[in-house]
Amino acid sequence: MPLPAPWSLITHDAVPLRGAQADDDELAALVGAVLCVGPEPVILGGLLSAQPGGRLDTTFGFLLISSLDPAGERRWVLQPAA
Repeated sequence: MPLPAPWSLITHDAVPLRGAQADDDELAALVGAVLCVGPEPVILGGLLSAQPGGRLDTTFGFLLISSLDPAGERRWVLQPAA
């Protein structure tokens, strides 16, 4: 299915950065321990890039990451990713 626009923002439940590389059992343990929302940086989604014709461009995109700064304020950043 083609992407609907040149850039598409996809969001999902928070996944800790360490959870992005976890296997199914490790991720289930993180979710069960409610470690997916807290001071640890989490991935909230991605900004996907489309090639002409709507095909996913796997060479360029961004991860939407959120974390707490040293003062305890929530911050968000778009991290380039392929």
